[in-house]
Amino acid sequence: MKEFVKPIIAECEDLTEGIYAASGYDPIVPPEVPPPTPVNEWNIRCEYRNHNSGSHSEVAIIGNNYSSSSGEGLLMTFQIRGFRLDTIKDSGGYDVSNVSETGFTIFRRGHFNPGERVEFNIQITCKDSPYHGSVGKTGEYIPCNITCISCIPC
Repeated sequence: MKEFVKPIIAECEDLTEGIYAASGYDPIVPPEVPPPTPVNEWNIRCEYRNHNSGSHSEVAIIGNNYSSSSGEGLLMTFQIRGFRLDTIKDSGGYDVSNVSETGFTIFRRGHFNPGERVEFNIQITCKDSPYHGSVGKTGEYIPCNITCISCIPC
């Protein structure tokens, strides 16, 4: 008994081509290859930890290093949606620059290792807040609308 593996067409006429196409032959397609992992891959996310309806909101900046690289600092740029930033009152001692109504940059000094997790808090105030500077009311949960758009290990 012969086992049929796949068709081999030596000559092709219009009739043969029509039968071959109608047979549902599905050519072997190689699996999709995932893109290479960047050398310095960080996942930076932000969470509101607390809102003080009289003055500010506290934001946790949490980063996970998924690379095999270590370094001495992180330059992170953040974008804001849904409110206009007024000030960054405390940044855990890290340098803050490029502050505008729609974003800011923080340079986190400090050694990090491969696979390490870093976390620090900042305090922000927003313009035209119905809560006198905070993004939300005290005790209220709202999803964080601050996003890290760039993280450069140094």
